[in-house]
Amino acid sequence: MHISRPAVGGLRRHLETLLPRLSQCGWRVCLAAPPGLVGDGEAPLGQFPVLPVEIQDRPSLAADARAATHLRRAVKCAEPSLVHCHGIRAAWVAHLARHGKPQVVTVHNLFTLPRGIVPAYLARAALRSAVVLVAVSEAVRSSLVTAGIPSERVCVIPNGIEPPEPVSAAELSAFRERLVPGSAGPLVACVARLMPDKGVDILLEAWSIAGPRIPGGALVIAGDGPDRPALEAVASGLSRVLFLGFLPDVRALYAAADILVIPSRREGQSIVCLEAMMSEPPPALLVTSAGGLPEMVHHGETGLVVPPEDPAALAEAIVLLAEDARLRARLASAAAATARNRYTAAGMADATLEVYRRIIPGAGGRRMRGE
Repeated sequence: MHISRPAVGGLRRHLETLLPRLSQCGWRVCLAAPPGLVGDGEAPLGQFPVLPVEIQDRPSLAADARAATHLRRAVKCAEPSLVHCHGIRAAWVAHLARHGKPQVVTVHNLFTLPRGIVPAYLARAALRSAVVLVAVSEAVRSSLVTAGIPSERVCVIPNGIEPPEPVSAAELSAFRERLVPGSAGPLVACVARLMPDKGVDILLEAWSIAGPRIPGGALVIAGDGPDRPALEAVASGLSRVLFLGFLPDVRALYAAADILVIPSRREGQSIVCLEAMMSEPPPALLVTSAGGLPEMVHHGETGLVVPPEDPAALAEAIVLLAEDARLRARLASAAAATARNRYTAAGMADATLEVYRRIIPGAGGRRMRGE
């Protein structure tokens, strides 16, 4: 049984990739989550039975107690061999439920203890109830150990994704023409939820420096979130900045982009980065050194890495990549090879199954490695 709060962005993509792979390996998979997480039967998660458990994004004693009661009933009904919680909120509700099953918790973001004695106690309790903690990057693992979690209880399983369907040359040409009609200049893209941690405000400040130095260049931002009105207000004073809002399919944008920028202040491990690395053709990557990003992108080898919250450094890197097509091609090719070798959905599923087998001796399920 997998347990999740309402999921958007990277957490949702993680579930949409991992759960079908586990099912293909012969495991019976079900979800305890808000019903809206799954979508219809055609959606990636629509094939799995859902036991409705309304886990809120933010702590609430009353709501959490109700969710714990519903989860306890769901576990009794489904009789899973183990429960796998995704995120601290799901882990806390599972801890309250006292469901009696072995518990795995995947931590998707950098962890810091909340301020205050009670919130910190609750967070520690949620994590200590797990037999194994899975971190999606070494940076996330380090954040857990720094918060007092014994290192031997934490393993690292990087996210993996399925190779995307390639975009045809005709589709790519038409998409780019719709975005920037008649422009042959470099296309700089950013795909992110528009919230402070993602650093899009830093990117706009960097673009105010870099944009005038890139003839015909354009900055395209895909994504939605609470900061969108403020970011659009800032961008109104800049040239050649386009907000696309949420895109259900970003393959064409990755393939059309010459440069993909991830300007994050905080990052556990970026699914956007993996998607860009595996796109055909891939863009050159420019990321900050926040969290797990430097584990994925090695400076000068598979992309460029700059400090977070440094618009001047970000601007210089944008200009460097915009002016050097050979550098872009070399970095993008190396990043694509890295993604194909290290960040596969099959590898993620295999590593997850190894954790399950450690917890449940004699558990079955076939391996997927080698696909």
